Amino acid sequence: MLLSPAGDLRGLSPRELQVLGVLVTGASNERIAATLGISVRTAAVHLDHARAKLAASSRTTAAALALRLGLFVPPSLLPDRRGPRPSRRAPMPGDRPRDTEVGATTMRG
Repeated sequence: MLLSPAGDLRGLSPRELQVLGVLVTGASNERIAATLGISVRTAAVHLDHARAKLAASSRTTAAALALRLGLFVPPSLLPDRRGPRPSRRAPMPGDRPRDTEVGATTMRG
């Protein structure tokens, strides 16, 4: 992927550029929020501000303008907000059940 220096960003903030980047994938506000680790309301506010700065009457128009003008941060360049994932290996013969597993025989008292 080739990235070029920022030109006229039309006053868009870094977060608004990130929101537009997720929007251009066709994402809902809920998906935008989950991807960026923000609330749905915050995602909607950033999108409203971006639409106003782009003079876009709808989210579809905002997405089209962002694509045409290159005014977005691609989601592939965003940091992973989900954090590390736990290991999910299959149980092996001889494994002891953990306290949190259904049917565990360990008693705590």
